Amino acid sequence: AFFRNSRLVFLSLPESLTTIGKRAFEGYALTLLSFGQNLASLVTGAFFCCTKLRLIVFRSTLGFMGSLYFGDCNTLIAAVFLVNAS
Repeated sequence: AFFRNSRLVFLSLPESLTTIGKRAFEGYALTLLSFGQNLASLVTGAFFCCTKLRLIVFRSTLGFMGSLYFGDCNTLIAAVFLVNAS
C-alpha cells in the first residue's frame, strides 16, 4: 500500500500490531515512527534504507530483533524504548 512512499513522513501504528515484517518500511521517507505496546518482534531489515528516519519510538520490549533492522539508516539519531518499569 505504501511501498517506497516518498511523501509519508510520520507513522503511528496501532496497538494491535505485534510484528514488523522483512523490509516492511524499506526505502520510506519516514522521519518519525512510533509503535504501540504490543509490538513483540522486528524481522530482518524492517527499516532497511530508511535514509530519512531520524527517530523511532517503541512502547514495548521486543522479544525478537532480526539483523540489519536499521541498515543504511544514516540519519537515525535515536531509537527510544519507553517501557513501563512495573
